[in-house]
Amino acid sequence: MKMENYGFELTINGENCGRAGFESKHYVLSIIMLSMRVNHTGEDEASTYLTVGGVNSDKGARAEWLTREGLTKGDKVSLKVIEGPFDASKPLQFSKEEMQLQHKKSMYRQLKAELEELGDI
Repeated sequence: MKMENYGFELTINGENCGRAGFESKHYVLSIIMLSMRVNHTGEDEASTYLTVGGVNSDKGARAEWLTREGLTKGDKVSLKVIEGPFDASKPLQFSKEEMQLQHKKSMYRQLKAELEELGDI
């Protein structure tokens, strides 16, 4: 049985933002949406982000299709699971060691936020 490569087609407020996906055999593709309110400088800061990206595991290379900041109340984000062909990504080259470091930093930030929320730091 042939395994298909699935990707995502993203639309924001009716605007087609592209077809993200990999043609390689091994990959990770993600869409991350987040809304946050933080206070790092003594003043509240609020942001919303949407990122479509991933890793071509066969090549050890990161890729990004879209980064959008500033989504607001009422914005409509639609997602459809698709098969190729996919749009070309913006290649972001990182070694496996750099990717591991980025993962560790991400886990650190997540754990730090959880501990701050609990009042442990």
